Amino acid sequence: MSRPSRLYRFLAARWWLTLILLGASFVLFGVMSLNLVTMLAANIAFLREHGLVAVQEGALRQLAELLVSGYAAALFYLVFKLCERVLVDALSTARAERARAASRRRAAPATPKTAPKATPES
Repeated sequence: MSRPSRLYRFLAARWWLTLILLGASFVLFGVMSLNLVTMLAANIAFLREHGLVAVQEGALRQLAELLVSGYAAALFYLVFKLCERVLVDALSTARAERARAASRRRAAPATPKTAPKATPES
């Protein structure tokens, strides 16, 4: 397995920030991708139907803006997935550590209680 990135290690050390960033990136991904496919399809249909007039009306600029919005939505999705990975790894590591500690406690041999050694009386 490769070494985690600096961003991963930074987020892993600050789980509260990771949780906030996860929520924010989820909401931003949803907002950015809302109606994106529908608007992109309508823009392409407008360009096909009206050609040069559509370009003069700004359809090409709108197409570029829609593509930028798509990339921004993809970026927010990647941030969301990174935060999810950090939190899942942290939770699964904590659970595994608790399970190992519990198994060590169960497997530890019980120390027999011995009677106190007799001391020679003089």
